Amino acid sequence: MIFKTNIEDNKFIIRAITENIQEASGFMLEGSFRPIKLVSDEVRLEFNYIPERTHPDILALICYCAFYPYLTKSDGVTFPEPISVKAKSEFEKFFTFYAKNGQRMDADPIAVRNYSESQKPYKGEYSALIAFGGGMDSTSLSLLFPEYLVVNQVDIPDHRGVMHDYFKILSNRNPEFSGISEYTNIRGISEPYGFSGWVCCFLLPLLVATDKNMNSILSGAIFGSSYMSGSGKKFNTDSLKYNKPFKEVDKKWKHRSWLYLFKELGIFQYSPVAGLTEVLSSKLIYDNKLATEVLYCQQNEGKPCHQCPKCFRKNLELEFWEYVHTGEIRTLDYWNGYNNKRTINRYRDDYQYFGHIMNFLSQSVPNYNKPNWFKDNALFCNANTSWVTKCYTKSLGRIPDEFLKVTKERLESNFEYMDQVEIFLTESYNHERYAFSNFAKSKEALSG
Repeated sequence: MIFKTNIEDNKFIIRAITENIQEASGFMLEGSFRPIKLVSDEVRLEFNYIPERTHPDILALICYCAFYPYLTKSDGVTFPEPISVKAKSEFEKFFTFYAKNGQRMDADPIAVRNYSESQKPYKGEYSALIAFGGGMDSTSLSLLFPEYLVVNQVDIPDHRGVMHDYFKILSNRNPEFSGISEYTNIRGISEPYGFSGWVCCFLLPLLVATDKNMNSILSGAIFGSSYMSGSGKKFNTDSLKYNKPFKEVDKKWKHRSWLYLFKELGIFQYSPVAGLTEVLSSKLIYDNKLATEVLYCQQNEGKPCHQCPKCFRKNLELEFWEYVHTGEIRTLDYWNGYNNKRTINRYRDDYQYFGHIMNFLSQSVPNYNKPNWFKDNALFCNANTSWVTKCYTKSLGRIPDEFLKVTKERLESNFEYMDQVEIFLTESYNHERYAFSNFAKSKEALSG
């Protein structure tokens, strides 16, 4: 595959040119590895942000993140500009794989064709920006680090107005706030429509970080995505193997870790909020009076729809903090908005979905104002999930040394850390070990 850059129509453009038919198809780099394909033999990755400066190594990283599933079919890659010898070495060591029948299969490393002995590796200053989606998690991160620039990558151009309005609200809360929101068409270069992989959320942040000469990109990947598996159904014990990604990286994992690749190319990518559950991120939203402003869902022209399962869960979390601080709960009319097939079907049979969160909430907030379908299935399981109100202590191992002190200070000023018993309960959580409610069967037994 060959990459070229140009500026056209007030856009910064990366052109990806396939060299054979195999490079036009691939797989989604997450989930079930669904098949995807490029929309044409030459695609334009467009940014409505034109940087004043770039660096060959980070441009190459942007190409790599955006087109990784297609590069696995390449014999070699030509990046927009000759990269450093250091970057060439890292790209050629980094693992590649393809998907076959939903299984991951290792592939040969990708050979880099263009590099320069005189090109120095990228080295930014010790400063950071936040990859910002506008939801509770990234907003919480911005509230913890108000001095950091936030960078929002918009998928639909019309949503920029919604995000800019949200930026104004955040600016009113925090005079230090500054944000960039620009359109990037990454979701439109593949069929079906969508990201080619989870690292695509860092494309615009990488471009801006280089332009601003920064060395760190923070993300709002909280506890559920950092340590849980199966949509919050159990603690992922394997996650502890990678709990010190900048210190004690096992040799066999070094060139299989995106965090390691980013670091070796000059960018720390980490999440200071990896130890926070959704219950804790919602606490910061409530404390800062953003409950009605935060964009935890963007299905209603860029704003929350108040009808989907995600809106239901997020508002249960917010109601919990309202109840803790005021003793008041929301009206029945509000919750009746979730009497729809989509939300009911999500929670009617699968009580384990975000079970650690839903179980805690179902036991902590009154249910008499909730829809009947929720009341009937309210006690999700017999697990002790009170630990969701504490910060997972081991998450500090995921912070680079250079940023550890300030991260600890910000977290400790807002949250309590888990003790040893709570850590044990956290790491023991597994939906297969608990008796989840099945009220349908209970009713059948009683009626019989």
